[in-house]
Amino acid sequence: MPEQAPNLCSTGVVLVLDHDTAELVAIPTHCHRWDCELCGRVRLSKARAQAAAGKPERIITLTTRPRPGLSIPCAVRWMRGRWTALLRRLRRNYPRLEYMAFLELHKSGWPHLHILTRGCYVPQRQLSAWWLKLTGSFKVHIQAVDHTWKAINEATKYCLKTARQVNDACPELPVYTMSKGWLPPEWKEGDRPAGDRTCYAYAPMPWPEALELCEALDVHVEPRANSPGHFTLQHDGPLRAGSTSLSYDHGSYAEKCFVAALDLYFADPAKAHRDPVELRDRHEYASALDLHFQEKPSSYTTHDKAQLDLDRAGAGQGSQQIPMFIGSGAPCPF
Repeated sequence: MPEQAPNLCSTGVVLVLDHDTAELVAIPTHCHRWDCELCGRVRLSKARAQAAAGKPERIITLTTRPRPGLSIPCAVRWMRGRWTALLRRLRRNYPRLEYMAFLELHKSGWPHLHILTRGCYVPQRQLSAWWLKLTGSFKVHIQAVDHTWKAINEATKYCLKTARQVNDACPELPVYTMSKGWLPPEWKEGDRPAGDRTCYAYAPMPWPEALELCEALDVHVEPRANSPGHFTLQHDGPLRAGSTSLSYDHGSYAEKCFVAALDLYFADPAKAHRDPVELRDRHEYASALDLHFQEKPSSYTTHDKAQLDLDRAGAGQGSQQIPMFIGSGAPCPF
């Protein structure tokens, strides 16, 4: 079994059909929250990489006088509004200026901005005059960047701590922003594997639980060398009915989603790639509580569908029990 260290914050598992290799691939999803120990560090690392990719030439610090009575959300929104107004003036007078701005909170809770810039030089006297009109404060510090990572460390020193506070107070506001031209054209957010892939199923369960189920079902999980965070699921032939019965009878909804998707795929991998519509129908038939999955017919018929609809109407079951993405045939966004 692979290491469980990555993706510990996983909120779900997406199963993907890779048409190039005819394999079933599991992709643990992330919560992407700043207050997550794993995702917070990942997001900060990404922000620092973007800052370095922009090749900053100067760092500007904008501060303001604290305004008593304002809460953290109000103070953050006020600072963002002032920065937006200043940015309009900068754009009118210095159109070639590119930037990446980081919001930070002082010990007092009052926000200030660290801005990495590239392109046009903005005179400090002019910037201070504009900032004074907008905020009533004239303190603006501009410094040339002699060492890129030293400047980035200064701009992001308290970024993670601030991000968690801002995320709790006003999650709709970004912690950092950048101009459209900040990143170079060759910048790549990540090496996403190429190829034709389709979303097969989704199970809202943590990745460690999915690993335990795979181990119980004798499904081999192999990390993909060219796709970090992606795992290939392998099994020789259909799953044994005895290994899946416990999940079908007593498992949670997420567990049933995951096990049913594996059961369908390994029963006939070629069918999973060839006919997603029939795959969805067979899964719907198998999801009925009064029908065991292993007793499904080898070919799904219209009569089976009609009988299933009648059974569900009598039991008052809804379609929400069907796993998301199952047999959708849509391209995979991951």
